[in-house]
Amino acid sequence: MTLKKGFLKPENNFNLTKRQLIRGIALGIAFAIPLYIFWFTLFEVFRTLSSYLLNGLYIFTAAEMAFFKWFYAAIAILTGHHICLLFWASRIRRTYQMPFRLKIRLSNIVND
Repeated sequence: MTLKKGFLKPENNFNLTKRQLIRGIALGIAFAIPLYIFWFTLFEVFRTLSSYLLNGLYIFTAAEMAFFKWFYAAIAILTGHHICLLFWASRIRRTYQMPFRLKIRLSNIVND
C-alpha cells in the first residue's frame, strides 16, 4: 500500500449542509439579541438606581449613549458569533467517530 502525500495531516471535514449553516446563524442571532437587551437593561437599571442611592441621576450625552450601545452590541455580537462557531464545530466528524477499520488503517500507516 503506497502512502499518500499528507496522510498524517488531519483532514478538514467542515462540510455543513445549508440547514446547519442557517441554524448556526439563527442560533448566534438568537443568543446575541437577548444578551444585548439584557446588558443594556442592566446598564439602565444601574443608572436609575444611582438616583435613589446617591441622589443624583447619571445623565449621559448622546455620544456617550451611542458609545455604550455600540460597546454592548459588539460584546453581544462576539458572543453570538462564538455560539455559532461552537454549533458548527460540534458538527465536524472527528477521528473517534470514524469507523473502526479506518482507525486501524490509519494507525497501521503510522506504525509501519
